[in-house]
Amino acid sequence: MWDDETTALSKAIPMSKQPELFREYLQKIAGEQEAPRIVRQAVEIIHAGTVDFTTNFYILRSNRMIQYTVSALLGFLAKQSAKVSKFGTTLTYYKCNALNFSKIPAILVFGDSAVDTGNNNYIPTIFKANFPPYGMNYPGHIATGRHSDGKLIPDLLVSMQGAKNAVPPFLQPNLSDDELRTGVCFASAGA
Repeated sequence: MWDDETTALSKAIPMSKQPELFREYLQKIAGEQEAPRIVRQAVEIIHAGTVDFTTNFYILRSNRMIQYTVSALLGFLAKQSAKVSKFGTTLTYYKCNALNFSKIPAILVFGDSAVDTGNNNYIPTIFKANFPPYGMNYPGHIATGRHSDGKLIPDLLVSMQGAKNAVPPFLQPNLSDDELRTGVCFASAGA
């Protein structure tokens, strides 16, 4: 998640690029006055998994396996995880509020496969989930790019709030203004 070598191998959207997509999102949502209100009251989900360790060290046998022992790689990844603070600072700069659950106008999702709602469908990566058995319990029984057989936690949150049925991927072409205003996902499996 925090090792750029992982996303270089997977061609996923790295966490370092997800704030750039967030800035693009801010430009797309309704006006200079509306965007701050939506973002200020939005809930953000940031998920950081263990794909760096398993992918780089065991599956792809990348340079990290040559450079580090298991314990040294874990130390390297712990230092890299300091990027979480930098990422959180980006969201703080835009005045996101992760504590206001009373009325959520938007949900903004960052991370990896645990929360990717389909961005990888629109990039040339090996980590795809747009085929069965993915989606077999999703409405319509279709594989949407979620690494799940149904809805993900962000989808369940927006459903419970009544805002919409699911969180769309930001890279999905032709998102409506309403979809943008009520939140999108920037996550990418393999990040």
